[in-house]
Amino acid sequence: MIKKSILQYIQVDTNIQNLNEQLKQQRKNKEILSQDIIDFCKNNSKTKINLPDGSFLVLNKTNTYQSLSYNFIEEKIKEFNSKFATNIPTKELMFFIKQERNNKQSFELKHKS
Repeated sequence: MIKKSILQYIQVDTNIQNLNEQLKQQRKNKEILSQDIIDFCKNNSKTKINLPDGSFLVLNKTNTYQSLSYNFIEEKIKEFNSKFATNIPTKELMFFIKQERNNKQSFELKHKS
C-alpha cells in the first residue's frame, strides 16, 4: 500500500516540476510581451487598448516598496534616533521583534534525485 503511494507521489512530484518549468517559460514570455505593449502604450500616450472580443488591456502605474527586512528596520531605527535625538535601544528592540514572531511547525516531503 505505501509503495503505491510513494510511486504516485513521485509521479505527481515529477509532473509538478515539469509544469513549473513550463509556467516559468510562459511567465518569461509574458514579461517580454508585456514590456513591448507597455512601451507601445507609453510611446503613444495610451492607457487602454480595446480588444476584438470586447475586453481591453489597461496600463496601470503601481508603486512597489522594498520588503521590511530586519536590516532595513534596524537601519531606519538608527536613522530615527539620529534625526529625532532619541535613544531607542536598537539591538534590544530588534531582538524583541524577532522573538515575538509567530512560529508554525509543519511536515512536508521533499523528493530529491
